[in-house]
Amino acid sequence: MYAVTVTVGNDGQLLKGALNIGTRPTFNGTELRIEVYILDFDRDIYDAAIRVDFRSSSGQTGSSTAWKRWSRK
Repeated sequence: MYAVTVTVGNDGQLLKGALNIGTRPTFNGTELRIEVYILDFDRDIYDAAIRVDFRSSSGQTGSSTAWKRWSRK
């Protein structure tokens, strides 16, 4: 799990969020995915461009390994 800031479109507003890289084992997932949860946010932004900047890592084991595997694709 990573702490991130997110910018939606060109509005320049920095939003706080959490990012996870993994396979979604709860849903029997096998493909690596990146998911971002934006805190205190309630807008429909499907198909919108976003920018995600990493701030820190929670230190969970496996996150950096998953990132390395995903970034090689």
